[in-house]
Amino acid sequence: MHKIKIPPKNTDSSLKILKATFKDHYTYEGQMIQKYGDIYRFKLFNKTCYSISHPDHMKHVLLDNMQNYIRPREGSFSQKAFIEYCGNPNNLRHTTDQQYWKKSGDAVIPPFFSKERFQGYCSAIAESVLKMTAKWETNIKAGEPVNIKEEMLKLGSRAIMENLFDLKDFDFDRFYMEKTRVFAQIGKRGVLPSFLHWLLPSQDKKDWQEGNTYLHHFTESIINQRIGRQNTHKDIICCLIEAFKDAPNKEQMLANFNSEFRMYLVTGETLGAGLNHALAILSGHSSVEDKVHDELARVLKGNIPEYDSLNTLSYLGCFIKEALRFCTPAPLLTRITLKDDEISGYHVPKDTLIFLRHYWNHRHPDFWDNPERFIPERFKDKPWGQDHEYAYTPFSGGPRACIGGRFGMHFYTVVLATLLQKYRFKLLPGASAVPEGVAISFPKDADRMIVLRRG
Repeated sequence: MHKIKIPPKNTDSSLKILKATFKDHYTYEGQMIQKYGDIYRFKLFNKTCYSISHPDHMKHVLLDNMQNYIRPREGSFSQKAFIEYCGNPNNLRHTTDQQYWKKSGDAVIPPFFSKERFQGYCSAIAESVLKMTAKWETNIKAGEPVNIKEEMLKLGSRAIMENLFDLKDFDFDRFYMEKTRVFAQIGKRGVLPSFLHWLLPSQDKKDWQEGNTYLHHFTESIINQRIGRQNTHKDIICCLIEAFKDAPNKEQMLANFNSEFRMYLVTGETLGAGLNHALAILSGHSSVEDKVHDELARVLKGNIPEYDSLNTLSYLGCFIKEALRFCTPAPLLTRITLKDDEISGYHVPKDTLIFLRHYWNHRHPDFWDNPERFIPERFKDKPWGQDHEYAYTPFSGGPRACIGGRFGMHFYTVVLATLLQKYRFKLLPGASAVPEGVAISFPKDADRMIVLRRG
């Protein structure tokens, strides 16, 4: 009979943990991992939490025993923010019920992530990039910075709305403004316990309430327009409606659809964050930039990328993978245990809140050589950059991995191939590209960058 181990405990107070998390959770978490190891436990008020950052532990939660690790439920720590944004997590049945996940995934993945669809997405995304950069000319000529963070976030949102959802005839500027109000609050509310939300400033509360109300009415109007509509070609909206057609009533169908739709909006946010990181990183690595540009010039010869050319941009692909490792747009994921479990011999009690630290998983010294160095070549001959599949989890992992991961890789390739043929991006003097943000990560000082035309 083997002896069950208990992970080491971080004895910092809940308030100290929260304060450090809001200030700079990357530095704090790095210190805790160095002190306590790959798996440790801590308390957030009355909630038992585990932090894990080892690939084997990631695999256990995301694949081997995934049925025991679900999204935090209603009434659990800080779950109020998720429910207010996305609805009851039970509506996200494809993320908590394996059979339903397969049904929903089968309804969406084949038609919208096929080669034929990607061919259309490529030209549409490249066209969006060209329209965006045309508006930069005044800033470029004057040597004034461009708000790259906002531009990339808009680009990511448009990619989701116009390509995956086939939504073009709507007030995008109003939609983006309200979505931005909501996402500005998610990081705060997702970390802060529900019973402390009253401490947030009144403007934060107003932005959260009004933004969520707008998004609810927006999604309701979409589904009302699409129910019963005959479509010559389906989009993801119609496929999700089909997947939810067995709901007991229209109200439940609306709730299910609203939850799923809101999660796709998160994808648009992470797409923009990934681009912001990539451009900031490139600014500080001139030799990498030269290699990317040489490949683009040789392969594309000044033309916009087409689907068939994407796989020939091998170095750009390595650069994108390394950027996603180096500064992961979604640095952590949370799950909660349904039953007692063991992870590598460590006891995990029922109802434990699990923090999967993707950012630090991507820096584990047992799996990554020189993890703090930016080395695209590590992905040249290895799809995961090293030998353990679960040491590289930018889109999470297992059957419940991000459904848009493949779309995201193609999106990054098309956007960067279009941008980097014509422009160089430079951080402002004194700025750094270190990551910040808890729920979604952005480069700290790279919201505005200098854009230079290539000579």
